[in-house]
Amino acid sequence: MVTSKVNWDDFRYVAALARHRSMNVAAKHLDINVATVSRRIHRISQDVGVKLFVQGRDGWRLTPEGRALMDVIEQFESNLARLGNNLPHLQSAAEKARVITTGFLAADYLTEQLGAFMERYPGIELEILCSSIEANFDREDVDVALRMNRPLDDTLMGHEVGKVHFCAVQKPDATSRDWIALSRELDWTPEMQAGYERFGRPPVMRVEDFSLAMDAAASTGLATIVPRLHLPATSPLNIITGAHSVATRSLWAVYQEKRQRDPIVNAVVDWIAQSVAQRRLSEGFSQSNNDGQAGGVGYSAE
Repeated sequence: MVTSKVNWDDFRYVAALARHRSMNVAAKHLDINVATVSRRIHRISQDVGVKLFVQGRDGWRLTPEGRALMDVIEQFESNLARLGNNLPHLQSAAEKARVITTGFLAADYLTEQLGAFMERYPGIELEILCSSIEANFDREDVDVALRMNRPLDDTLMGHEVGKVHFCAVQKPDATSRDWIALSRELDWTPEMQAGYERFGRPPVMRVEDFSLAMDAAASTGLATIVPRLHLPATSPLNIITGAHSVATRSLWAVYQEKRQRDPIVNAVVDWIAQSVAQRRLSEGFSQSNNDGQAGGVGYSAE
């Protein structure tokens, strides 16, 4: 699993080499020796399974995969700077922060980073509520909502933190063209519309959530539409050929406009953004490995 190998501390080396394009200058910037920079860059490349740099006449340049990683690093650094401004306000008496989202978004994007939140904000008691019901900000039942809909209420603000990609899946030996959808009131969503277009007929079964959809598809041989990240590596279902990305939706952290400078809200939104970025990085490099693009790479000092 790529996620377990990703270490944000290691990415200081990637950032230094990307910005200075010289092993020697990067080493001086980090106040370490050149051999350590070379060794760490090589190890990170092995961990993520792709080549991050190529050496040219004018120094080290990022590969397309390296550029994608650097984008995530820069976003992380930006969020970390924002958090630094709020930290003095977050070390006082215990505060509560309530996040509402759906079960699959919590499982796919947030749970792996709960430890990081507790370590960074020991003074905040985090509560995650799973519900598809719209958050009631007026009653202050929730501080931040993680949703796939941009807020339309003028009193709310939305921070786009990433994308959710959906795929069509089915058991590899199944031949049925029938499929399983979520409840009828969700037929308007891009992912369910993609199912109608992909399979060319109404669903023959409906279930409450994506986990049930996968279980039903594994049991019946029917196809279904699910978020790519929600598909376990051990699943008996395969992504249908040509259906790796049948729909994409933006992921929004939503909060009240009047609380846009609230340090608790800012801390939670930035943590959510970093959690999504971590999963995006994991998904991107996992897909690179699946596509056969990974390979051993080596780096030497100039």
